[in-house]
Amino acid sequence: LAKQRLGLPQLPLLMLHHCDEFLQDEDRIASVFEALKASGDIILSGVSAYSQHDYRKLADSCFDAVQIPVNIFDWTQIENGGIASLHRADKIVFARSIFLQGLIFQNPDALAPGMAFCREPLRQLRRLCQEYRMTPAVLAMSFALSIPGITSLVLGSETVEQVQQNAALAEQVQPLSPQQFQQIRQCFAQVDPRVINPSMW
Repeated sequence: LAKQRLGLPQLPLLMLHHCDEFLQDEDRIASVFEALKASGDIILSGVSAYSQHDYRKLADSCFDAVQIPVNIFDWTQIENGGIASLHRADKIVFARSIFLQGLIFQNPDALAPGMAFCREPLRQLRRLCQEYRMTPAVLAMSFALSIPGITSLVLGSETVEQVQQNAALAEQVQPLSPQQFQQIRQCFAQVDPRVINPSMW
C-alpha cells in the first residue's frame, strides 16, 4: 500500500519507529524485515532509537540504518562508544532532534523559572557561537555532522519555506576542528541531565 501511494516499485528504506518493539521480539521483527527484502518490497531496513538504548545491540542487528537523537548537549552515546559502534558496523546513521525541540534557540536570560537549569548551558552555547561565528542552528548541524559515523540529518519541515531555510543552513555547515570538538565537550560533557530530557521540562 505504501509503495502504491508513493508510486514506487519498492521502498528505498522502511523504518521501525519503536526500538522497544524490536527488543521485545528481535527474531520475529528481523525475519519480517528480511522477508520484505527478499520479496523486493524494500531495499533497506531501519529502526529509530533513543539515547537510553544499547547502540551496540543495534550495531549487531539486522538493520541497515538507525535513527538516533543527537544534540550538542548530549554526550552520552559519544562518551560510551555507542555511536562509534554503529559507525564500525557500517550502519547508515540518521541524526534527529539536533535542535533539542528548539531549546538551543532560547534566550538564556528569558527562560521560564522552571527552566533555569538550562540557563548556563545556553549561555555557554551562545559564547561558542560568537567565538566560532556561527548561529546556533549552524553550530548544532556542524556538531552533529562532525561526529564520525553520522550519515545525515533529519530536519523537520512543514512548508516549502522551511525546506528552503534548512537547505540554506546546510550550505553554512563547517566541519569542526578537533580542538573545537574538544572545547564543546569540556563545556557540555557534564551538563545537567534535565537539559537533554524534554520530559523533565
